[in-house]
Amino acid sequence: MGRKKGSKNKPKLAGDAIKEVTKAMGVKPCEGCEKRAEKLNNAHLAAKKLILGRKPLTEEEIKEWEEFKNRDNQNSVTPEQQKLIVDILRNNLYMSVKPCVNCGVGKWNKWIGLIDKHVEACL
Repeated sequence: MGRKKGSKNKPKLAGDAIKEVTKAMGVKPCEGCEKRAEKLNNAHLAAKKLILGRKPLTEEEIKEWEEFKNRDNQNSVTPEQQKLIVDILRNNLYMSVKPCVNCGVGKWNKWIGLIDKHVEACL
């Protein structure tokens, strides 16, 4: 389960979710609560990485990916956008890929689909 397309909400990590629930119940967070939430968030991210066998995207990478997905011309991929795709495939999905000058839209769409699935699993 992930965020809805266009959602402005950040992905919830376990520590953040618990903080939100306890705050709604009227419990004021203390310094210890903040530290526990941070540790739980870190454990949550580590578990995701272990389960996925891949590196989750950072918030900045997710933002860049959402901007790319909302681009005006869906039928082309600029060299800068190609670099984004290749970087995510290499750094997050651990794929050995090179930028492809002669690749058609089909190849790029295949890679875009792989990244979309990974992004959804990260959320």
